[in-house]
Amino acid sequence: MSRGRKPGYFYEYILNDVFIFVSNCPGASINEVAEKCGIGWSTAKSYLEKLEQDEKITHRELGKNRKVFQRIEK
Repeated sequence: MSRGRKPGYFYEYILNDVFIFVSNCPGASINEVAEKCGIGWSTAKSYLEKLEQDEKITHRELGKNRKVFQRIEK
């Protein structure tokens, strides 16, 4: 029996917290998202990847850092 959440399952309240933080702090790094949302780095990365897959955010690579931004619809 595995521990924790089911693979591929995302908690809506964490997804919302991450999205709201990225919306309010454009250009945040994965570390900043993790720290401010109270989640681990790998969890933050997973949730950011999910939001990017849903086309709600985008990212830019700046050196070794990945900066995330809310996607603006045209």
